[in-house]
Amino acid sequence: MTQLAERHGTYTAGFDAFRRTPAFGQGGLAGARESAFNRFLTEGFPTTRNEEWRHTNLAPIASSTYSLAPDVEVDDATNRALNFDGALESLVVVVNGRVRACSPRLTGLVSVGAGPKTPTATLLPARPASAGVFVDLNTAFFEDVVVLDVPAHAVLEDPIHVLFVAAAEGASLISPRLLIRAGEQSQCSVVESYADLDRGTAWVNAVTDVQLADGAVVDHVKLQRQGSASFHLASMFVHLNRSSTFTSRAITLGGRISRNDI
Repeated sequence: MTQLAERHGTYTAGFDAFRRTPAFGQGGLAGARESAFNRFLTEGFPTTRNEEWRHTNLAPIASSTYSLAPDVEVDDATNRALNFDGALESLVVVVNGRVRACSPRLTGLVSVGAGPKTPTATLLPARPASAGVFVDLNTAFFEDVVVLDVPAHAVLEDPIHVLFVAAAEGASLISPRLLIRAGEQSQCSVVESYADLDRGTAWVNAVTDVQLADGAVVDHVKLQRQGSASFHLASMFVHLNRSSTFTSRAITLGGRISRNDI
C-alpha cells in the first residue's frame, strides 16, 4: 500500500466511525457529507503545482495522518486566560469543534447548529462550486456550527468573542464552523480567535460563512495564536447585499503553516 493510500485509509476509517455517530446527521446533511468526502479522496491535497497553492507547501500536512479530535472539556480558568484575561464578556467557547460554553448575555443571538431540526441552509450555506478540497473536508467532519444571528436594526455595542480551542491528542483534525448572519441595518463586532492547549499537533481546518442583509455592518477580527507545531487552514465566504459593509482584519501569531482564504 502506498503512503497516499495509507493516509486516505486513515481518513476513511475516521469517516466510517463518524458516520455511526448522531452528529453525522441524516438526509441532506448526510448526503452532503458523503459527496464532500468522496471529492476529498478524489482530489487529494493540492500541491505547489496548483496555481492557488504554489506559495503554500502543504507537504508537512499531507505527509502525516490525523485522527478526529477527542471530546474533551476545558476548565473555566483556562477559558478566562484565553479570553484576553476575561476582557470580552460576550463569549462562546468551542473545544475541538464542539460548543462547550456560551455567555448568558448572548441568549437569543447565538445558537448551535446541530441535530436533525437544524435547517439545511444553516448547516450547508450556499457557496461556489469550486469552494475547495479543505471546505469539503470540513463539511465531511464538522460537528457543531456556531450560529450568530443579529436581528434587523439591532446595534450590539459589545464585541462577541467566539473562542475556538484546540485540545489535540497526538495528531488531531479539528473542523470548526462559524456562521454569522446580520439582519437589515444591524451592526455588530465579532472576534474569531483560535488557540491551542499544546496537547499535541492540531490541524485546524476552519470554515466561516458571513451573510449580510441590506445595510448591515459587521466588523470582524480574526486572531490565530496556535502553537508552533500546529497547522491552520481556513476558508471564509462573505455574501453582501445592498449598502452592507464587512470589514475584516487577520492577526496571525502562531502555527507551523497558517493560511486564510477569503
